[in-house]
Amino acid sequence: MGPCTSPFSLSGARLLWFVMVAAAALTGCSKSSGHKHDTQKVAPLAVRTWQSRPGNISKKIQYIGTIHSIDENSVLARLPGTLLSLPAQEGEVIKKGQLIAKISTETMDEQGRNLWATYQRAKLDRDYLCHQSNIDQKLGKTGVLTAAAVDVSLHRCNMSKKSTVGILASVSEFYASKAKSLEKSP
Repeated sequence: MGPCTSPFSLSGARLLWFVMVAAAALTGCSKSSGHKHDTQKVAPLAVRTWQSRPGNISKKIQYIGTIHSIDENSVLARLPGTLLSLPAQEGEVIKKGQLIAKISTETMDEQGRNLWATYQRAKLDRDYLCHQSNIDQKLGKTGVLTAAAVDVSLHRCNMSKKSTVGILASVSEFYASKAKSLEKSP
């Protein structure tokens, strides 16, 4: 090929014509032409929205924006654990107070068993000490035990009763907090 036969080379006239067309095209691309109507704002683009629901996407569009639901509620677990079940299905309407999640808390279950065992031991101690106090009171009336020994025995019985009531309150509080492992809708 000679110097003028290349498909990419242009003759002088062709080059001048190309430059003039490009310059004419680029002069129409400026931001302002000095007219008053150029300062008006462009109206925003109208967008339609739909309520989301489960299903397959049949049409795909690209748009920048944020999607918000009509009613949106955040659900957070009130205690750590393993999710056992989700009775509600995605897209299902949830009623107030409906069970939506069940959480297993192994450490909490073990803690509950230990607390219940402590309560059972405290009851046995209370029963034993109060029974012993009754016997000591009878022995005090006969003069076998001193009044001080009877008072100590009665004090032990009363203290074990208070201790049992306190542990029972802890057991009740534990089971009230254990109920939080069942998440219900707000």
